[in-house]
Amino acid sequence: MRRETSTIVVVQADGALLGVLDGQGKNAFYDFIGRGGRRHAAPRALYRARRVANTVTFEELMRIAGLWVESAVKLDESGLRHMLHLVAAQERRRRRQAN
Repeated sequence: MRRETSTIVVVQADGALLGVLDGQGKNAFYDFIGRGGRRHAAPRALYRARRVANTVTFEELMRIAGLWVESAVKLDESGLRHMLHLVAAQERRRRRQAN
């Protein structure tokens, strides 16, 4: 005995829910992805252009990391509390964005 299943695909895009009727999920998915590719082409191109224009060499990256380490070592109690507060705020923001 063959049992047929029915599913409804729901995709959240830009805060709106897109409902798809039974049997149309695959087509709607590919349509949605296709539209997204066109929509995100410009931001992707800008990102690639920034990477080319703002390239950081390994030596520059090591100098930057050294500056961060020097700053971290020199933190006083107040600065450390401030950094912990910033980390907690970033974690809260990351959790909100994940949901």
